[in-house]
Amino acid sequence: MSVPGESAQVAPQVSDLGRYCAGLFRILGPGGRLVVNEYHPVRRIWKPEPGHPRVRYSYFERCREREEGWQFDPATNSAGLERYDYQWTIADQFFYLTQAGFYVVALEEIGDVREHWEVPNLKGLPEQLILAADRPESPNLEV
Repeated sequence: MSVPGESAQVAPQVSDLGRYCAGLFRILGPGGRLVVNEYHPVRRIWKPEPGHPRVRYSYFERCREREEGWQFDPATNSAGLERYDYQWTIADQFFYLTQAGFYVVALEEIGDVREHWEVPNLKGLPEQLILAADRPESPNLEV
């Protein structure tokens, strides 16, 4: 059996989740298991302000520009690079894993405490999304 693969807190930096999952499928050996751990996407949509949570972004808005753009860096002679955060839904993650050829064997939402750095209080909402997906032993096995 293959050594398990792991992807943790990567999705918000990936602009093409389908291509990313296909790449994971290629490098994970037949019979291998991929475990994905992401900060739950439902916790990424709120305004960073105290008090009652208010929605800042739609859960379905998949790409948004970061407000704190990069400044000129004399060491690399670069400036004005745009940065984006990607908001992949649970359905997106499941879909792209199966499209790549994985068989999703588990999907769990865990935790519901307030993290010390979270503003507003998101206690009661799921904290982490965990997915486990297997790469079939046989390339001819339909998923």
